[in-house]
Amino acid sequence: MFECGGMAIGVCISHRIADASTLSTFLLAWSNIACSTLNKDCRENNTIRPIFNSPQFFPGRNFPKLELGIPRTMENSDVRDGPKIVTRRALLDIDQSIYERSRAALVFQAVNFRDKTSPQIPKHSCGNFYMFAVAQCTAEQTRNMDFQESVNLVGNAVRETVDNCSKILNSGENGHMVVINSLKEVTELLYKSSNLNAILLTSWCRFPYYEADFGWGKPVWLSPASIPARNSVVLIDNKDGDGVEAWLNLEEKDMFKFQQDQDLKTFTT
Repeated sequence: MFECGGMAIGVCISHRIADASTLSTFLLAWSNIACSTLNKDCRENNTIRPIFNSPQFFPGRNFPKLELGIPRTMENSDVRDGPKIVTRRALLDIDQSIYERSRAALVFQAVNFRDKTSPQIPKHSCGNFYMFAVAQCTAEQTRNMDFQESVNLVGNAVRETVDNCSKILNSGENGHMVVINSLKEVTELLYKSSNLNAILLTSWCRFPYYEADFGWGKPVWLSPASIPARNSVVLIDNKDGDGVEAWLNLEEKDMFKFQQDQDLKTFTT
C-alpha cells in the first residue's frame, strides 16, 4: 500500500507448471472473481475459465529423460545473498561493448504455440505451451552484423518455428518431439560452450495483463520483478498499447557498460 492510496500486487509462479500465458489467465480469472464480489457489473460477460487440458494434447509418453535447466554460466549465482542481477527498462540492442570483443552468439526466443497448432489449443489452456526459436551466429558474423541483419536473423528463426508448430498435434509422437527437440537443442548448445553470448528473449506482448481489474480499476503499470537468468530480455506492451518496454537483465557491472553505449544514449536522452 502506498501513501497515495495505491496498491501493488505481486505474483510469483513456477515455470515448471506455467508459462506467461497461463499467468495472464490466472490473473484475469482471479481479478474477475475479486471484482465480481465488489461490483455486480463485473460478472456480466467477463468470466475467465482456466482450462487444465494439457494431457488431452500431450498424453504421457515414455520419452527419454530430458535434462533441462539454466547452466551456471547464465544463472544469477548470488540470488540468496542479494540482487546481483539488475533489471532495467532499456531498448533492445546488440551491445558488443559489454563483452569488449565479439563472441559467437546464441539467441533463443520463446514462442507461444497455442494459436499456431492445428487444431488450435484454447488460449486459456494452462501449462507450458511454448517452444524455442533458435538463432546462431559466429563471432565474425556478430562483429560485422548490423541492426537490420540481427532483426532478420531472429525473425527468420521465429518464422521457421511458427511453421513447425503446425506439426505438433497432427504428427503423433513425431509432432510432440518438435517441442522436445527445441528445448533439447537450446540446453545442449548452452552446455556445450562456456564462451557463448547466450541471449534469452521472451515476449509478454498481447497478453492482457493490463485488463486485470480487482475492483479498483485496471493497473497503471506492470513489470517483471526478478528473472534468475542473466542476458535475458522481457518485452511487455506499455499501458496505452502503443509501445513496447524491454526489460533487460544483466549483471550489475555489465549494466553499467550497457548504459554507456552511445546508441543507447541517443535513444534515451
